Amino acid sequence: MRPIEEFVYVGNQVIVPDQASLMRCYYPIIGGEGYALYQYFVAFYDNGNHRHKFATILNHLNFGMQPLQESLAVLTAVDLLAFYHSPQGIYVVELKSPLSIEQFLKHAVYSSLLEQKIGEPAVDALKPTSLHGLQDLSKRFSDVFTDERLAQKSVSEIKPKNSFDLISFRNRMQADGLVFTDEKTDVPEIYKLSETYDMNWYDTYLLSKKTAVNHRIIVKRMQVQLEQAQAQKLGGDSALTETEKKILKAVKSGKPVDYLQSAKGPGGTVTNSEKKILTDLAQRGFMDEVINLMVAYSLGRTRSTNVNREYISKVANDFDFKKIVTAEQGLLALRSGYDKKSQRAKDDSKKKTNVPSWSDPDYDNQTSQADQAKLDEIRRRALAKLEEGKE
Repeated sequence: MRPIEEFVYVGNQVIVPDQASLMRCYYPIIGGEGYALYQYFVAFYDNGNHRHKFATILNHLNFGMQPLQESLAVLTAVDLLAFYHSPQGIYVVELKSPLSIEQFLKHAVYSSLLEQKIGEPAVDALKPTSLHGLQDLSKRFSDVFTDERLAQKSVSEIKPKNSFDLISFRNRMQADGLVFTDEKTDVPEIYKLSETYDMNWYDTYLLSKKTAVNHRIIVKRMQVQLEQAQAQKLGGDSALTETEKKILKAVKSGKPVDYLQSAKGPGGTVTNSEKKILTDLAQRGFMDEVINLMVAYSLGRTRSTNVNREYISKVANDFDFKKIVTAEQGLLALRSGYDKKSQRAKDDSKKKTNVPSWSDPDYDNQTSQADQAKLDEIRRRALAKLEEGKE
């Protein structure tokens, strides 16, 4: 998108922007530039009769192209406008009316974002005064309009774009004893996952339940689980050796605590500190099979049945840096590490040392007869001088 390119408005739109809602609810999220851009579109709306260059916006709002593009992205994300590109190369702007304050605050994601921006007390101050305890004297539609055809029609509930049934989500959480780690940040992140992977609230909830740690929802594990499923679609364990496939089967067999217990044997016990290590790894977003692989590798390298926090943390940091989300990827990464260490060991063995090469039992003396005769003569003279010194 360049300043000289053109855009048009969608025609026949009736936009009645709720200025109070824009300033109170949207402004903290879309920022000053997003707010100014939306107001510009509303003010200069021409029913789609003319083409306009983006340069006119830049000139009027004193914008650069990057702020303009960022503001367009934010406005489309909160459904204040839609942005299209036609086959003819013309951009199309479709304006949308903002939600009312009440609708906005009922939107799970928008209200959470607003709370992050201005704080919970400020959001509570925007909410209408409670009518609890008051007698409702209002009449129903059917009480006033007695025509049966009108009475039978129902007004559908307004569901804005990107609505997420947080109420049902919370009800299932309560029934199953789950809690958020940090509700203010978890709700928007969970919503983004559901939108990115096109999941409804129930599928999203099942994923959160499956990946929870000690009944606590870990959004990072939800994301890794989805990435894991995609990675497994792209390629299975065909690149693994038979031994690695056996390891893979073992690390996928159960929960980390159970896996560690089986590694310790009947006489061993998983300590509280080891349980804490496993929980910390899970809260970092690692899936069970990857944690089990790290445990197996750490126990093998330290030659112990006890998990060494320092060592397994190094492995975890390495996996995190390499974005390992499946046990298959982990095995290949560990194998790569083995190969590099093996090669380094071979290279080191070839380096020169203070030990003479001829001390090697496999040393091949390639000295010629002429050179050997010279060496013998030098040795003879040296011995003669030593004898003279003794006299």
